[in-house]
Parts: sequence; C-alpha cells; structure tokens
Amino acid sequence: MPEAVVPHELAEPTAPSPPTLKQAAVLTLIERFCDGAGGDPCSASYLARKLGVTRETMRTHLHALYQKGWLRSPASPARLRVPFLKRGRL
Repeated sequence: MPEAVVPHELAEPTAPSPPTLKQAAVLTLIERFCDGAGGDPCSASYLARKLGVTRETMRTHLHALYQKGWLRSPASPARLRVPFLKRGRL
C-alpha cells in the first residue's frame, strides 16, 4: 500500500538551515510579533518598516527564509513554521 502524502503544513518540521544575521533579525521580529498578536502573522510592510528596509528587500528575506524551512509560506503575511527564539538560536 503506498504511503499517504502529508501536506507541507502538517508534516513534521525538519531542522531548518541556519539563517544569516539579517534573516535572524527578521525571524526574531516575526516571532515576537506573532507571540504578542495571539499567533497572527505579520505583514512584509510591517517587518520592512520595523527593520528600515524596503518591502521588496523584505520579500527577498521572506522568500529566502521560506526556502531554508523557517516560514510556512514564501509570501506575506509571515508566520513561522518552527519556533526561532525558543530554539536557542540567539
């Protein structure tokens, strides 16, 4: 019998690739926002404004973080796939 296909969102998280320092700042901001907002995701505009970069630069960071396994989607709004700060990364 073939194995069942599990949607990406439901699959057991694997260890993401390490983020760069700038990406770590983005992950920290996303996690703090989501913790304070009851788990709601935050927008690329919010992240860009807080970190002093353009929305396009933030979208580039979000896409890279998605490819590394940190985010649930490559698009805004940003929501972590696995905890960042709680993993002892910083």
